[in-house]
Amino acid sequence: EAGNSKSPIFLHELTGGTTSAGKYNLNLVVEFVTKKGFELKYDNTDSLYLICLDKYYKKCNEAFFRKELSKEEY
Repeated sequence: EAGNSKSPIFLHELTGGTTSAGKYNLNLVVEFVTKKGFELKYDNTDSLYLICLDKYYKKCNEAFFRKELSKEEY
């Protein structure tokens, strides 16, 4: 949207700040999830793909079968 005068984020300085803040926040998430034991499969400027540990799937499965999680939550 940078350069599009009709865009709310038309100014280059603003778009750069938005990108920087997004990347900073993503780096915080990477640090948090890797400390929890998740593996990082892929990351980009605006997304992460994580590999969840089996123990988390097991915990979720057990809660679902005890009817502590709805189908949507599962």
